[in-house]
Amino acid sequence: MWFPIVSVALFVVSLWSGSHFWRTICVSWLASVSVSYYVAANYGTLSTFEFLWAFSLCATLVLWSILLTPVQLLFSKREERKPTTAPAVLWDPAESTDIKRASIRADIVAVHGLGSNCDRTWLAYRSKANWLADFLPRTHANFRVIALNHDSRWDAYSPVQSLRDYGQIILDSIATLRRDEEENKRPLIFIGHSFGGILIKKALVIARGSKILTESLSDARERAVYDACCGVLFFGTPHRGSNFALFGMLSSYFSYWRGSRSDLLEFLTPSSKELDDLHLSFLRAYETIYIANFFETVPIKLLGLPFHVVVTKESATIDGKPSISVDADHRSLQRCENDFSGNYLQIVHQINMIVEHLNQQRMIEHQRNKYTVPFRLRGAPLVSVFVGRTNELQQIEEGLELALLQSSNRLRLKIVVLQGMGGVGKSQLAIEYAIRHQGVYSAIFWCNGKTEALLRLELAAIAEQIPLKGVLGSNGKILKDEVGLETAITAVFDWLSETHNTKWLIIVDNVDTQRAVILSAEGSTDTSYNIWKHFPRHGSLLITSRLASLRRIGKGVEIREVSTQDGLQILCNATGGDTKDREAAIIVEKLQGLPLAIAQAGAYIYEMSITPKKYLDSYEARTRDILTQHNDITYVNGSIMATLQISYDAVKSRNPSAFKLLTTWGFLDNSDVWWDLFHLAWKCKAGFAEPESDLPSPDVVNEQTGQNDSSKNNTSSWLTDLAKDESLFNKAISTLREFYFVRRNEARDSLSIHPVVHQWLRQRLDSGSWHANLSATITLLGRAVPYAHFEEPWILQRRLAVHVDNCLEILEQAKADKVDSPEGFQGLAILMFDQGRFERAEGLYRRAAQGWERRRGFDYWQTRRAYHDLGLAYRTLGKYDEAEALWKHLLDACMRIEGTTDCRLLDDLGRLFTMTRRYEEAETHFERALAGREDRLRDAARAAPNEPLPLDLELFVADSSRHFGILKRAQLKFEEAESLFRRSLGTFQKRLGPTHTWTLLAIADLGDISQARGQQEQAEMYLKNALVGMEEQLGESHNYTVKIYRDLGELVLAMGRRKDALVLLEKAAKGLGIARGEDNAVAKEARERVRIVMDMDGGEHEMPTPSSHN
Repeated sequence: MWFPIVSVALFVVSLWSGSHFWRTICVSWLASVSVSYYVAANYGTLSTFEFLWAFSLCATLVLWSILLTPVQLLFSKREERKPTTAPAVLWDPAESTDIKRASIRADIVAVHGLGSNCDRTWLAYRSKANWLADFLPRTHANFRVIALNHDSRWDAYSPVQSLRDYGQIILDSIATLRRDEEENKRPLIFIGHSFGGILIKKALVIARGSKILTESLSDARERAVYDACCGVLFFGTPHRGSNFALFGMLSSYFSYWRGSRSDLLEFLTPSSKELDDLHLSFLRAYETIYIANFFETVPIKLLGLPFHVVVTKESATIDGKPSISVDADHRSLQRCENDFSGNYLQIVHQINMIVEHLNQQRMIEHQRNKYTVPFRLRGAPLVSVFVGRTNELQQIEEGLELALLQSSNRLRLKIVVLQGMGGVGKSQLAIEYAIRHQGVYSAIFWCNGKTEALLRLELAAIAEQIPLKGVLGSNGKILKDEVGLETAITAVFDWLSETHNTKWLIIVDNVDTQRAVILSAEGSTDTSYNIWKHFPRHGSLLITSRLASLRRIGKGVEIREVSTQDGLQILCNATGGDTKDREAAIIVEKLQGLPLAIAQAGAYIYEMSITPKKYLDSYEARTRDILTQHNDITYVNGSIMATLQISYDAVKSRNPSAFKLLTTWGFLDNSDVWWDLFHLAWKCKAGFAEPESDLPSPDVVNEQTGQNDSSKNNTSSWLTDLAKDESLFNKAISTLREFYFVRRNEARDSLSIHPVVHQWLRQRLDSGSWHANLSATITLLGRAVPYAHFEEPWILQRRLAVHVDNCLEILEQAKADKVDSPEGFQGLAILMFDQGRFERAEGLYRRAAQGWERRRGFDYWQTRRAYHDLGLAYRTLGKYDEAEALWKHLLDACMRIEGTTDCRLLDDLGRLFTMTRRYEEAETHFERALAGREDRLRDAARAAPNEPLPLDLELFVADSSRHFGILKRAQLKFEEAESLFRRSLGTFQKRLGPTHTWTLLAIADLGDISQARGQQEQAEMYLKNALVGMEEQLGESHNYTVKIYRDLGELVLAMGRRKDALVLLEKAAKGLGIARGEDNAVAKEARERVRIVMDMDGGEHEMPTPSSHN
């Protein structure tokens, strides 16, 4: 046992240890223990030779570990040395000649490689000449030559430094020599050998970050390196890594006791992602500088024999950059024996190419400086504090190719389109980008692109900002007539088009009418225009738009809601409150991260001098005040309601059906809307209305009554058309997505809208339209509700439940006489009843029955059906007298109207009499109901002998059998009851499947019978099987699930398993509390039963409190 324990311990310590030295010691001992164990375990099976070999290896490893461990622990303390940072000036014209410091053309900075120094790296082997100090001053006397010295030893006493530390050392070293502004502007030429080239790239990337990202906070001299760098010569630099780094890492492990480190070598391996990332960052940031690569062609020698090139040509060169082969190995390619050697002549030539390239860049930059315009975003809506959006800002940088902005060969127009719904913060993001990068662009202009006429005015006004004096009047303003406007626009266009004027940025805000032109669609409105023709083909264009299709003209960046933390910051900036305020977090959650809505909520709280808690207390009422609150300073459209109305009107003109669908959506839940919801309502399989009959059209309203009058139209309603044809529905959704009203939920393949938009859709309506849309939505949902015997009804019921709850919540605010949808109320009542929400179902059944009676009279079959269902709610709620009186009245009415007996009424009366223990009456009614249903089933079989039996008739016979079995169970006639239960179970399994609710109820009935007959184990099996399906399909608070919890709990209690019983009874009590309310008598009785069982159990469980069910 000792070997696995010791091995695992050593392995864990080696992984856990942050010290390179401790890791190596652990690995050494792990190898020793492993080999020792192998020798011991295989002692009898090894040959003499194998044993001697293994024993020798074991002894060597053990002696090595024993020897080096005390050396490391006691004697060999690592020398902690700070890296040498002092640069060596090899040639300074200002000190060695009469050349003035201001006349020095450039600084040449040389950086040596890994494990070397500035003296050895550049020194020729035979002549001992250092070409940097001995030859270069002869050909480039007015260049200062500097050799940087850094301690990058890895084989012994290596300093603890990261690659970033070394890059920073280079920048700091340069800063010590370039002290004033004049020297900081002097061009820089870098020369790097091997790893020194990697350090140069890291230093330059750091400098670029200081220039672009944190310009206001970084050291100016560090940022100046970015501006001054004009060229780099790489000698054998492993841009893509080197396999020799692996050999170096292995070597470092054997010299760990001398303080070796493998960190930098790991960075240089071919598989290093960090190395690739550094290379890509460098190329992006310094594309305009001159780069040349020198690569070796001679393999390095080991023990006097040629081995391999250290850095291959593929790794040492950069595509598209000059590459020079050198007839030398890795140690010699940067050395020059004399000033007429081929290698030195190539170096001089490349330095001269850098100078020539620099002169060309200066000429271009001189031209560009003519186009610098002072930063001023005229007309832009500004906020005092901008929050978050780091990722989006980075996407804009990438889209506008900020890192390549200095390039002279990128004469093309770069476009980024910020897209999203109104109020999501597109304009503020564009402004923040402009503010952060104002030092990068030569000119930044802000234009309102709402219409072409407005954009033309804004473009003409740019002539005043530049200023273009040739087109301005004596007062410095453009002429307001058409000729003056056209002249100014043409002049601005020409100015933007000039070859060297490529660093301008124009932000065009609110471009919301481009789709018809871009897609070449017909029927474009007068406000549609082609934005392309107003701009030249180079420069940078940042557009904000609500149009999803506008991404086709450039890189699209979708702007979504802010995070909760950023939303809290926006709110508290407006209120002056604390971001830790719990009520403030709830406000942000309700507004779902919509920045404008959050900011205006904060402004409302501040101006009204109320607390967030008081605001939340009347959230619904105050939301309309917030949405209509104007702030023309920080938002161009004034309020969230105003910006939503703009998009809403655009949708209305583009696709009227989409406009109407969006309005109706305000009365559904904001999430999880799908086409089948409308299609199922049109199909209306439950029969609450005529199947495939027209759905009500909520846009047709009687002004006097506020009711829908869509039935008076001769043509089908728009809602019916969408419900019948999925392609029409998708077209409507496409229009809504175009303006970011709708978002697709990929996980459920459904659609959703923002909660703030959802609320606004209702609040914008007048009373008549509001009630008409509510009535239509109730009808839509009610007609889509499935009956319990449909296939997998619980799936649709769950999806409908959130919409029904939202609709019923809105219904409480409605005037009762203005909402008339009996078929809708009937469907909603059935859903509530099937979910065990019986009090709610009772009220809806009553409204449905009364609505049908007003519309068609009491004798109408739908009226009587609704009253029948109302009796179900009475019976379930214990209102037995009301249920009996109502059903008997309906039984008489059925005989009077149809001349026959309603079997469903007989069945339900039988169940009622069973519950009230009037068994003889119950048996009579069940026999009549079962006989009547069986007669109908036989009639159907005779009428169509070759056809399957009607599903509903067969299920109703089985349902009556099951209810009859419940009576027999109450009469203690267990064999008859079991026979009836098995008959119904067989039908349910055959026609509905093994997991259907009715099948599970029949299984639970068999469990009750088994329990009554003393077959406890069998009863437990039946009840558990039924419970699994009920929990999955209906949830823990449904009436059916709760009943099984209670029955199974009592069963296991009788079996002596009190703790198991308590768990089940507690679930039953909790479910009843949720479904019926904590004050309900049945829920109280269930909690009392739990308390009694707890006392029996010695009080090990806590009593569930009412608060736990909230």
